[in-house]
Parts: sequence; C-alpha cells; structure tokens
Amino acid sequence: MVGQILDPSKELQDDHRKATDAIFELTKAAAAHNVRRAREITQLIDMVAGPHWRWEEETLYPALKQFSEELVQGLLREHDEVVDALKELSALFKKRGL
Repeated sequence: MVGQILDPSKELQDDHRKATDAIFELTKAAAAHNVRRAREITQLIDMVAGPHWRWEEETLYPALKQFSEELVQGLLREHDEVVDALKELSALFKKRGL
C-alpha cells in the first residue's frame, strides 16, 4: 500500500507466525498422508522463509555480531538445518508413489 509505514519487528513476527503455522499444517498433512497438501505447504514455507532469512542474515545478524559472534553462528546453523530439512522434504514429497 502506498504511503504505508512498515514495522520491521511486526513483519518479522508475522513471518515467524506464518512459518510456524505452516509447519504445524505440514505435520497434519504428513500424518494424514496428504502428499499434495504437504507439497503446497513446503512451497509456502520456502516462499515465506526465504526472503525472511535472507533479510536476517544480511541485515540483522551482522548487527548482532557486535554482541555475540557465537549467537550469530548458532542462528546461521539453525537456518542451515531448516533449509536442509525443507530440501529433503521437498524431494521426498516429489517422489511418485509416495
């Protein structure tokens, strides 16, 4: 919306909520053996989380380094773990006959 002022902390919170909600939905879809829905949700998580994580890694984390390099390294590891898990899930949900 033109002229709308964005609140970065609210945007981050909204992204986290969307991703968390999607992960819960993914769990339900997997438990129900609904592969089509699981594929959709995996794509949604990627769509929400990708830009969010890029912003965190390029903007927030460099600022946090002045307080704790160890914290930033831990956050980067967490991102890597989730990205790897999403890649594995995406590949799994693309398999025929699943």
